[in-house]
Amino acid sequence: MSLQLGSLVYFDIEGMADLRGHSRPVVIRRCILIRTHASHGAAIELEGDFICQEAVFNEESTRARQPRRLLIGFELANVARTFRVIVNTELGELTLRHSDRIAELERRMNAYGSPLVTSSATFEVPPNGRPLGEVLKQATDIVEKFLKITSLAQSRWHTWVAVSVYEASEGGEGGELRYLAMRHTKLLASSGRSLTILAHSSRFIQAAWNGYSRETAQEYGFDLALEWFIAANAPQLLESKFLSATTCLELLMDRYSREAGNESLLSRDDFRLLKTELQAKLRGWARRIGLNDKTLVSLEAKLGELNRRSYAEKAEQMLAFWNLRHDDLGVTIGQIVAIRNKITHTGDAIVSGSHDQLLRTYNAIMTIIARVLLAMLDYQDQYYDWVKGAFVNFADVRIT
Repeated sequence: MSLQLGSLVYFDIEGMADLRGHSRPVVIRRCILIRTHASHGAAIELEGDFICQEAVFNEESTRARQPRRLLIGFELANVARTFRVIVNTELGELTLRHSDRIAELERRMNAYGSPLVTSSATFEVPPNGRPLGEVLKQATDIVEKFLKITSLAQSRWHTWVAVSVYEASEGGEGGELRYLAMRHTKLLASSGRSLTILAHSSRFIQAAWNGYSRETAQEYGFDLALEWFIAANAPQLLESKFLSATTCLELLMDRYSREAGNESLLSRDDFRLLKTELQAKLRGWARRIGLNDKTLVSLEAKLGELNRRSYAEKAEQMLAFWNLRHDDLGVTIGQIVAIRNKITHTGDAIVSGSHDQLLRTYNAIMTIIARVLLAMLDYQDQYYDWVKGAFVNFADVRIT
């Protein structure tokens, strides 16, 4: 362990700790000291508090092969109530369970915007001769994928904060704790304007889960766009939410354009020829009028932007690729761009009318993003449409 007063130093702690009446080995990683006090004598003693990234108990157990059934549970933050949710995975059934106090916890989340541990995702894994660490990694990957779907469904940021592994006893009753990890992770508050409701939640999650493809998500930016989508649903100024939403839409547009290979209007060679001719014309004109060199350099730098497609054009192309309508939202892409530019350059969102127009446009862009994310999942059920204020069959917003 290395410590230096006055500088930011990460350190790990290893030792033994009492856990549920038993002394167990623990590793606490990436710690940072806060509020420290050093006393000097025969040895330097450092007292204070620290925060850490994770604490892991019984880490050595991950190398062992488990001969009996495993019970793996992930503690989840920010998940609101759902109907009974069970999804099939390559590791067996994943079951979503809620705290007995879920109603109270939801009220606190909604009232104060504070993230709370509300639920768990559990597996029962039969003996398979694999090391525990290998099984745990697979379970973690599945849960993180699952939480992307539930996050989209509820428009809240869902994450896991602890995982425990119990090994069933020989008699089949109860079990022994083999592994426990707790982590400090990203926790985002949100207002919870979701794409489903309690009664429909199980159907929504099941339909979206069946369509998730890690390859599609990586190619078209699903995971990162989801974070921006949820950030745009956070309890903050509407102008800030709107900018998060336009950033999310632009991310999706750029990922599509990159995959489609149509980011530029002209090919690289054709544009190089055009730019050369335009530069020659610009420099001749600059000489004739006596333009200063600094302004000429700025104008030449702008020439490269001529080959970029506009925000509106990229949006139209992306929506056409996913076969999605947007003519039913009462807002054009041009209006979205106009408000975004006004906020970015002046801090004022009122382009015309009042903040009612800002709210209508915000609802429209969030609905567009939701439709794109659902299209990536090949979603085939209903979703709650913020503009229409009703449940809509997703097929009805697809272009056939």
